[in-house]
Amino acid sequence: LQYSQQKELEAWRQKVQVATQLPSATIAKKYKDISQCQQLLLQQQQQPQNNNDDDLLKIPFLQHFNTWRDLPSVRQFVTSPPLTSMARILLGVPSIKLYQDSLFHKRGGDGPTPWHSDARMAPFDTSHMITFWIPLNQVPSVADG
Repeated sequence: LQYSQQKELEAWRQKVQVATQLPSATIAKKYKDISQCQQLLLQQQQQPQNNNDDDLLKIPFLQHFNTWRDLPSVRQFVTSPPLTSMARILLGVPSIKLYQDSLFHKRGGDGPTPWHSDARMAPFDTSHMITFWIPLNQVPSVADG
């Protein structure tokens, strides 16, 4: 939980950085919690050029990258024999290399994710890669939203 809370604060700080163009080190020193970030963003909204920002006090779902470097349980999971065996078999190769893991934390009230392709986000000059999408909670049916 603490890891996720820290990542959420980082997302808010990034939103402050975009709004203010302040250096990230300055933001980290000055904005110690989410409410401080939100207060600044509300102040920014009072300025004429920012009055149309309906999503000012929202951040998109949280994204955590390379959590395997910080969390031993994630490292154990993403390097587990079942996952690595499936990747090798599907790619038809004798060994694989982990590029990154990504954890997308969608909270109640976060909007839907539109159809997309993850391949264009990878900095590789090949399509010889694999992505596993593994939901950690039950995914509602289309009828349920």
